[in-house]
Amino acid sequence: MTDASENGAKPSAPMDKNTSKKQYISTLLPIGLMIAIFIAIRAYMQKDIITGDAPDINGYLTSGHYVSLSEMTATGQPVLIYFWATWCPICKAMDDSIIAIQQDYQVIPVAMQSGTYTQVRQFLQKNELNLPSLVDEKGLLAGFYGIKGTPTSLIIDTTGKIAFVELGLTTEIGLRARLKQVEP
Repeated sequence: MTDASENGAKPSAPMDKNTSKKQYISTLLPIGLMIAIFIAIRAYMQKDIITGDAPDINGYLTSGHYVSLSEMTATGQPVLIYFWATWCPICKAMDDSIIAIQQDYQVIPVAMQSGTYTQVRQFLQKNELNLPSLVDEKGLLAGFYGIKGTPTSLIIDTTGKIAFVELGLTTEIGLRARLKQVEP
């Protein structure tokens, strides 16, 4: 074995408690700041989302099928209202989760500010997405609900009340757990 002084390197000095504490703080401070900014943005984006009874949504999906939130909640099952956009990269990451959830739960996808009915339908076909959606071309429905960004997921309980609101990337497991929580 060679000593550090034999090969020209200076022996390392033991770190004192102050140096260690400073390194710890300099690592945690940016992380804490990022978390605080994330929470502030989320609070801002969520501040106008309505609470209580969910206003009825009804119309024709891009598949041609008619949907009505009041009819869906009348079945006694929860409903996921999913606001998404064709231009939203986070929405693309959630596509498979929402498609899987709609196999087991009632889902109303709403394409927000993503073009006309025909453009959204063509987008879904081109990308081979089985996500028939209501089209909110001008964001009026989103505005009525107080939605400022995509993706936004609203869990509507069996009485028609908004039980949960999720902004941004949400896992399939998280959405399923919330839906399960409001099942009868």
